[in-house]
Amino acid sequence: MIKHKNKEIYNAASNMKASVLNFAKRMSNGLKKTNQKFIGDMLYGIMAAQDVKLTEVGKTLKEDMKLKYTEERLRRNVNSFDDTETVTDNYMKRVIRKCRKDTILLVDKGVLSKPCGSSFEGLCEVCSPPAGGSEKGFPTVGIIALTDNKLPVNIYEKIYSYKKDFISENHETFKALEFADRYFGKHNIRVLYRGYDSSIITEELLNSEFKFMVRLCESDIISRHRKNTTTNSRGGGNRKYIVDFENPKARNAQKMQCEISITQIELERFPGETFTLVIYKDDSDNPVPMITNVIDNDEAICDSIVKCCLMRARIEAFYRFKKRVF
Repeated sequence: MIKHKNKEIYNAASNMKASVLNFAKRMSNGLKKTNQKFIGDMLYGIMAAQDVKLTEVGKTLKEDMKLKYTEERLRRNVNSFDDTETVTDNYMKRVIRKCRKDTILLVDKGVLSKPCGSSFEGLCEVCSPPAGGSEKGFPTVGIIALTDNKLPVNIYEKIYSYKKDFISENHETFKALEFADRYFGKHNIRVLYRGYDSSIITEELLNSEFKFMVRLCESDIISRHRKNTTTNSRGGGNRKYIVDFENPKARNAQKMQCEISITQIELERFPGETFTLVIYKDDSDNPVPMITNVIDNDEAICDSIVKCCLMRARIEAFYRFKKRVF
C-alpha cells in the first residue's frame, strides 16, 4: 500500500516536472541554450520549492555539485538576463489563444506586505486597508484575464517602490494599460475594480478609445467631480435586470441572484461624453456603483459585472496564492 502511494507521488512529481519544463521550453523559444536552461531551472525550482529564494530553488535541482555553486550560477544568470521581452512575447502569444473579443481584463492595485523586512531594496511604507494605517512593503499593479472557464490568467504584474524610479501610481497604471493594449483589441473591456475613481484615470481611458468599466469609491455618485450629474435621455432611462450566477463562496455551487440597474448619464467634468451608470447589489445586498463607456450593450455590461465583481472570491484567491506561496 505504501509502495503504491509512493509510486503515485513519484509519477505525479515526474508529470509536473515534465509539464513545467515543456512550458519553459515554449516560453524560451528563440533564446540561447544557456538562457533556455536557466528559465527551465527557475520555473521548475520555484514551483517545486514554492519559494523564490535562489538557495531553495537550487536545492530542488539536485545538481551533481555543491549547492553553493548552483546558487552562484543562478545568481549570475539572474543578473545578466536581458531577454525579458522575448519571454513575455512568447507567453502572451499563448495567453491570447485562450482569450476572445469579450474576454475581460481586470486591473487591480495591491500591496505586498513585508512587515518584518529591513534590508529589502526600495522597501517603503504602503497603505494596508485590512489592518488600517500603513506598514512596510511594496505597492503592486496587475492585470488578469478572465477566461471562459472563469479562471484568472496572469497578464501583467509589477512590484514597484515609492523610493526608486517612482513617478506616480497613475503612471504605473498607465504603463500596465499600455502593455495590455499591445496584445488586446478595443472589444476587450478593461475593468478597473478598486482605487481608480479618478478624473485623471477616466480621461486617459477616454483618450485610449477602449471599452472600460470603473468602480466608484462611494455609493453617493453626486459628489466631487460627479456633481450636477444629469440623466441622458437616450437609452430609455433606468433599466433593471436580475442575473443568476453561482456563488463561489457557497457550497455545492449555490445559485444566487444579482440585481443590476443601468442608466445613461453625463458627467460635468467630461461635457459631451455619455457614460453608463451601473449599480449592482451583491449577495450582501450592498449597492456598488460603476461607470462605463459601454452605452449600447446591456448584455455585455451585465456579463462583465458577474465575471469581475461577483467572482471576486476566485480573483482574490489567485492574488493571495501568488503572495503567500511565491
